[in-house]
Amino acid sequence: MSALAKHAPGEIVHEPSAWVAADIPADRSWVMPFEPDMLEEIRATAETMVASGRTPTEIRREDVPLPKTEPLLSAAYGELETGRGFAMLSG
Repeated sequence: MSALAKHAPGEIVHEPSAWVAADIPADRSWVMPFEPDMLEEIRATAETMVASGRTPTEIRREDVPLPKTEPLLSAAYGELETGRGFAMLSG
């Protein structure tokens, strides 16, 4: 359920997902940079998946181990689901 669905019309919402555009430039915590070792991990895993000959629909999450990158991806997912509703992965 979205934060807005839990509140009455006109009620001020004090949750991470209740932001206005003016809030965004001042707070850059939504930018989540990849570290170089994460990018290398993603590149190597992508090469392995391409070399496997499997189609994208045949590849499952457990086939793509990303131990260095997983914490960042989980944090971004958390922002989408229970945080401000968006995140930017950069790098």
